[in-house]
Amino acid sequence: PFPACFGEKHRLPRPMEILSQEKAVALVGPMLLSSGKEYQKFKRAFIRKALENEKIQTILQGKVETENIASEGDMVVRADTSSKEEYILKAETFQKVYHASDPEEIVDHADAEELQRLGFKAYKPNRKILAVEVDSTIAGLFPGGKFMASWGEPMCLEAGDYLASGTRLADGSIAEIIRIEKVSFYETYEAIASAP
Repeated sequence: PFPACFGEKHRLPRPMEILSQEKAVALVGPMLLSSGKEYQKFKRAFIRKALENEKIQTILQGKVETENIASEGDMVVRADTSSKEEYILKAETFQKVYHASDPEEIVDHADAEELQRLGFKAYKPNRKILAVEVDSTIAGLFPGGKFMASWGEPMCLEAGDYLASGTRLADGSIAEIIRIEKVSFYETYEAIASAP
């Protein structure tokens, strides 16, 4: 048996099957739409142009979360978090979720010299997401603690992390599921206050 929000058309995965991005959207999308909370990114990020075919590993709390290879035009994001995790962002997404036309020099940061040398600039976010905290029930839907990211590589998942989406289709349905590691989530996102 599985939660009613999944409907009967969705089967549970076989043991150790890594869920595809499409299956993750089918499982988590209804949860986000029915009980997800709205959050906004509040912390700036350091961003530079990626080199074509550059491989970036996203490492959080000493564990490789996922990896990706840059295509022409992609951006490398280095989060301003305790893990300093890096990931690849498509140029189109960068334009939507950051104030892309207003870069700031990095002067007030402990890693300013290194970041400047590597070509990073600071950008303020304007990203909003729907997210749910992963509990043991949700974690149990992801055998092996992984699912496929939209870029085709496995992404880790643990209880306490957040499953989220900031991408919707024209009909309002969820288009993509991402995982945000719990410590990074608290360091970079805040709840959007509901109107009274």
